[in-house]
Amino acid sequence: MSDIFISYKREERAEARKLAKALEKQGWTVWWDPKLRAGEPVDDVIETALKEAKCVIIMWSRLSVKSDYVKDEATYALNRRKLVPVSIEEVELPFRFERFHTPQLIDWDGSKNSSEFQKLVHDIAEIVGPPPPAKREAEEARKAEEARKAETERKAEESRKKAAEARKAEETRKKTEEARQAEEARRAAEENRRQVEEEAKRKVEEVRKVEELRNVEEARLEEPSISRKPATMEKIWKEPITGMEFVWVEGGCFEMGCGSWTAECDADEKPVHEVCLGGFYMGRYEVTQDQWKKIMNSNPSFFKKGGNYPVESVSWNDVQEFIRKLKNRSGKNFRLPTEAEWEYAARSGGRPEKYAGGANVDAVAWYGKNSGGSTHPVGGKTPNGLGLYDMSGNVREWCSDWYDSEYYKASPRNNPRGPSSGSSRVFRGGGWNCIPRKVRPTFRSGYSPDRRGFAPGFSEDGLGFRLLAPQG
Repeated sequence: MSDIFISYKREERAEARKLAKALEKQGWTVWWDPKLRAGEPVDDVIETALKEAKCVIIMWSRLSVKSDYVKDEATYALNRRKLVPVSIEEVELPFRFERFHTPQLIDWDGSKNSSEFQKLVHDIAEIVGPPPPAKREAEEARKAEEARKAETERKAEESRKKAAEARKAEETRKKTEEARQAEEARRAAEENRRQVEEEAKRKVEEVRKVEELRNVEEARLEEPSISRKPATMEKIWKEPITGMEFVWVEGGCFEMGCGSWTAECDADEKPVHEVCLGGFYMGRYEVTQDQWKKIMNSNPSFFKKGGNYPVESVSWNDVQEFIRKLKNRSGKNFRLPTEAEWEYAARSGGRPEKYAGGANVDAVAWYGKNSGGSTHPVGGKTPNGLGLYDMSGNVREWCSDWYDSEYYKASPRNNPRGPSSGSSRVFRGGGWNCIPRKVRPTFRSGYSPDRRGFAPGFSEDGLGFRLLAPQG
């Protein structure tokens, strides 16, 4: 048996639920149709609940005043003096129910402090009697205790999670720091070992190299495929807009890669393989800051020490824009050299040279030990056998090819152009901040084409270029 039976139109179920919960909080027992169980005969159960209830609340609305079921239940309650009507909408009540006091719960938010709700509670109490306060208070205390325990557990769980996250973060930080320190120590030891070995071998190796180079050069000079004639003024062409000078490089065949005439070969410099090239004009110097400004009206270089210094801090993509603008103004088909053309020219037309121009790195290159931490004006060191300057050192130079460490294993023999795709573009020659191994003409590496290259303290940076103009 329930204290209260609620009669309403199904469309007002949300309002009925809100009212039922509020009355249950007062301590009364409430019956409404969601308490029906599956398989129960609906009409019989509702009739029984209606008869057993001490009080019947009729929820009047625009829909319920038209419902025969609701009006029948209201009539039944009226006849047995247990009717408590309430309006949830402004509506004209059926004639026989107009004379009864009807609390107005229109737009009621469910608060027990509402004056109209308190009137309803009073009307119910007149019929049913006041709710058992002990039960209500016990229920409220039980719910408050459950809420307190849930909040305590939530805070404890949150504290456990934060503590676990803090421990994990600290462990990660320690591992990262230990790994960083170990890597720095490994690199320092490796570089120190390399430098010690280089110094120990230098004097003995120099004598052996000079003799080997002399013997190889004498043998190769007898081959007709490669011209050994030094550059002359007749072989030099000057581009009139920028003043760039180009040296004619006679085509021929050569052994590309790191061979017996040098040392410290990396895996991507092998295998040594024959490459044959057509002739071309190669820039005599690296493109300077003045020459860049004449075309681009800007100077991106880090070392802005003079117009005759090489332009640097330029990406491969930046260079393509420079070439496009220069082509439009000059009508000449300039481009970056392929890495095969670059190495052939750097090694004085394919000679077995350790550096671009000979075996003495200090004579031909600005690099980490003699640059003073900066680039230098172009042409300040000894040129190679073709009259090309700074092919070793000063700034690294972009080539046209995509970089592939395995490319030499399948490179074409004639005029190779590099892989058809990739993520990095080739650069060659090393720069002002490199160790000698990295300014060898055979040394290869690559960067993303959008990288501009200069970041002080990183030995892999400092990117410039020189241009190539095909024959004719």
